Amino acid sequence: MKDILLKILVLISTIALSIHPSPKPVEPTPEQSYEPVLAPYSEDNTEVEQVVDEDIKTAETVPNINRGVERKLPNVSGSFKTYMDYRTITNTNSTQWYMQQAAWTAPNGIRCYGDRYMVAMGTYYSEQCGDKFDITLSTGQVINVIIGDIKDDAHTDPNNMYIEHNQNIVEFIVDVDVLNTLSQQMGDVSYSGFEGDIISIVKVEE
Repeated sequence: MKDILLKILVLISTIALSIHPSPKPVEPTPEQSYEPVLAPYSEDNTEVEQVVDEDIKTAETVPNINRGVERKLPNVSGSFKTYMDYRTITNTNSTQWYMQQAAWTAPNGIRCYGDRYMVAMGTYYSEQCGDKFDITLSTGQVINVIIGDIKDDAHTDPNNMYIEHNQNIVEFIVDVDVLNTLSQQMGDVSYSGFEGDIISIVKVEE
């Protein structure tokens, strides 16, 4: 009698499992990268939306993968790469200031936002803080940058591409307390690992 009951229990368990199979394990999904929404560039005291970056990564130089639009270069080398200290950005209602609150300083002294170095460029290239560019140097190095400030048209050439008196196209935003002494003495962050002429500027389209 016990054998018959045992066989009945086994049969019932088999039928139950066939009707309600064990759930399959859920595959892990890749982490999503956070891309903060940037407010429009503002020179006045107009209120802008605060930028909050919750996922700060390490700045790296990566190859240009041709995902953007090649921009025209002026007839200058751009080899002289000036800098500005991030603390000179003082308008607390500006996009530039909010970006600095989410930025960090790389070991070479350059301020970074996410995985890109922060720079200022003329309005020919960008009128919007947060625009991204891949800049190729004559050495083959590709510098991935993000616009953290806009150069005043009054300080640039008629096409608003570069500073005429020193032929500077790209100005890096830095922490002067970390920037190396030679770059400070020369006024040029080329001495911080960015030697060479600028041979390509690509606006990244994502």
